[in-house]
Amino acid sequence: MHKLKAYSWLELVLIIIIFVTLIVILALHINKRPAQLQSTQAKQQILMLQNMVNLYKLDNDAYPSEKQGLQVLVEKGYLKTLPKDPWGNPYQYRNPGQHDAVDIFTYGEDNAPEGVGTNATIGNWDLDINEEDERTLQSSTSTTN
Repeated sequence: MHKLKAYSWLELVLIIIIFVTLIVILALHINKRPAQLQSTQAKQQILMLQNMVNLYKLDNDAYPSEKQGLQVLVEKGYLKTLPKDPWGNPYQYRNPGQHDAVDIFTYGEDNAPEGVGTNATIGNWDLDINEEDERTLQSSTSTTN
């Protein structure tokens, strides 16, 4: 007959601590992805809005005024609807811009200036869509399809 080896309480507690630690690490890693995805989506939408504003300028010899705002892109048929940022807030438009000819930006999740992290301002002046942003978008579209 084979003898079954019993585990001591200390060994069982150590195994449980290791499993809990791994679960916490995995949960923290998974929670970082939505924030990164939202930031990448905002950058992509701002880039699209910048392209539409540039097209408007080509057709009308001037950027939309600040009073017209981005809504003029819908009124003139450049867009069917004006997107909101990933946090549900309208994109901001400034003409003249402080960073470029025009500024298109979002204040982030809290919709207030000068935030950090998910509350950071994302604007057309800092739109370097990097490889990690591209990978995040690709992985999100492959999981939703």
